[in-house]
Amino acid sequence: MMNNKFKGLLALGAVMTLAACSSNDGANTMREVTKNEQDNAPSWVFNPVVDGALASSQCVQWSGQMQIDRSQVIAAARNDLAQQIRTRAAVLDKTYSSKGTEGVQAEVSSTFEQASQQLSSEVLEGSVPKEVTLAQIDGQKQLCALVVMEEPKQLFDNMMNMSGVDADPMSEQAMYETFMLEKTKAELEAMLK
Repeated sequence: MMNNKFKGLLALGAVMTLAACSSNDGANTMREVTKNEQDNAPSWVFNPVVDGALASSQCVQWSGQMQIDRSQVIAAARNDLAQQIRTRAAVLDKTYSSKGTEGVQAEVSSTFEQASQQLSSEVLEGSVPKEVTLAQIDGQKQLCALVVMEEPKQLFDNMMNMSGVDADPMSEQAMYETFMLEKTKAELEAMLK
């Protein structure tokens, strides 16, 4: 049973990854990938973008128990959102450290990442489910959720305060823009290398 769920999640991840890489409509792309004409899901499942906000979407296999499935899919999306924020913070650490002076770099290293970890509960509490819907993916019924953090500037300001980094307003704005870059998790992780 667990092995089948794992295989299902792997298949779902592969479908979502492939579909997210395309610029076509989400449902058409999904059908092309899965070769199943019955598949249907809103575009936000594959491309969770909300203007001015941070967003994540996740799906779980439908069990027929809405309360359990809904809680599970929202928790998964919130955890993914928290991971995205930690990755974005690590990119800020790298960017800030590379611009710091040599004697200060060691002190500043990973301050944003540490702050983001401390703020994880705030991230989980501050994110709200914007959409929850049933979808058909790879021939299986899924419950999908789009979770959004609508005020990422407040989170960023809290990270700045906790990090102890003293930046002028122009540098802080540049760091916020870096934090909000619309990049995939893989692109952000590549920036860390």
